[in-house]
Order: sequence, then structure tokens, then C-alpha cells
Amino acid sequence: DGKLWNVHVTHHKKKSENVYFELNDILGVLNAVAVIPVMFYAFQLPPGPGSVTLLGYTIGVSIYGTAYIVVHDGVHHGRFPTGPLKNISYVKRISDAHTKHHKPSMGVPFGLFLGPQEVEAAAKGNEVAPIPLWLSRTLLFLTSLIMVDICMTKFDKD
Repeated sequence: DGKLWNVHVTHHKKKSENVYFELNDILGVLNAVAVIPVMFYAFQLPPGPGSVTLLGYTIGVSIYGTAYIVVHDGVHHGRFPTGPLKNISYVKRISDAHTKHHKPSMGVPFGLFLGPQEVEAAAKGNEVAPIPLWLSRTLLFLTSLIMVDICMTKFDKD
């Protein structure tokens, strides 16, 4: 079990109908608490490859987090209305795959948006692919670019 399993497992327990929030919701709040100050900081930096990339990261994390809440909590768990989103075929596939995660075994898929691919791989007896090497290297490069640009900007001011 991971370090945050005791928090996440609350999401898998049966809740009474009048309980709207669950302990697992704190993970989304923590994400926002971590991202918003970094986004604000990126706005304060002079324009440059690092500051723009850092801003892009924070915008991307915010978009992902919003999409996760809408699809996971809204479409799949019905915690709030999402209109016609539940009728989009890929969103249905995501929701169907996530249903498997909520079975008593709490197995595959562990991701949300790639859940259908995880379920397919597991059904074929294949190991679920980790992050692709090209993506891992791109993220490492962009992170390095941010750090170098921010450090150079700091030293240029002095």
C-alpha cells in the first residue's frame, strides 16, 4: 500500500447519502495548494523559456485536475451533474474501466484516463506500460530548461 492509501481507500468505502465530501477529496485540494502558488510565481518571472514552460506545466496540471474531477467525480460517481459528457464514447469507456477499479479487488486500472488501455493490456496478460521513454525524457528536458532559465534570470538581476 502506498503512503496515501489510507486517504484514497475512503473513496472506496460505502458512504451514507447525506455525505458529500470524503477524505479522498483532500488530495485534489492539496494539488491546488501546490500548483496555484507555482503558477503565480511563473507569472511573476520575466518572460523566458523556463518561466513559460513552468507556466505551461501549471496550466496543464490545472486542466488535468479539472478534467479528472469532472470525469471521475461527476460522470463516473455522479457527485454532480455533467450534462451530455456521459454520452461521449471515450468518456463511457473511461467510466466502464473505472468500474473495474471499484470492484472488491481494487485492481487494474489504477489510472483514470488511460484506464481503458490498462484494462485491455491486463486482459491480454500484458504488463501495463509505464510512462513512455520519449515522454519521460521530454519532461526531464523541460524541467531542466525551467531550472536553468530561472537560475540565469536570478543571476542576471544580481
